[in-house]
Amino acid sequence: MSDENQISSTLNDLLTKVEEQNTTPQADSKKEIIPDFNVLTLNYENEFIGGELRSFGTVLNYTEGFLVITPSPAAPLLELDTKICRNDGLVVGKVDDIFGSIEHPYYSLVAFQRMQAGEEVFYQSNAPILTSINRKKGTDASNKNDEETSEESSEEEVIPEIPHKKMFSILSKPPSLP
Repeated sequence: MSDENQISSTLNDLLTKVEEQNTTPQADSKKEIIPDFNVLTLNYENEFIGGELRSFGTVLNYTEGFLVITPSPAAPLLELDTKICRNDGLVVGKVDDIFGSIEHPYYSLVAFQRMQAGEEVFYQSNAPILTSINRKKGTDASNKNDEETSEESSEEEVIPEIPHKKMFSILSKPPSLP
């Protein structure tokens, strides 16, 4: 009987290990570490902003953890990482990017809270305001008036132009052998 109990116990232990392996996510490689999702918790406490709040604009869209905000005409250009909140002071995100034209910018916020399109958002009255704008030329991908800057090109790499007649005279001569 003890042999049967020992075999049964060993089989049960093996079956339990196989079941655990089948339910635990497997790593794609030997170096990949998979966290234990059973003990993983996200402890996020809501943050509130106090003080005077001013209207900033409205939510245009929420997508993949980002809010796109259309600022109101009276709203200033806010610095990156400025916290944006609801009317009750609950922080909904922070400014991650400013894009669009200077006259009509859009803001991309890293979202802490999901919001619906059309909801109004606010900023703290003493929030840092953008004082200078980087006016580097960029690309518009239209291939028109291409004056874009490139990481590959710089003023040091200017290749002097060869006069037209000299270029043809160079090409008409056979290469000299050493």
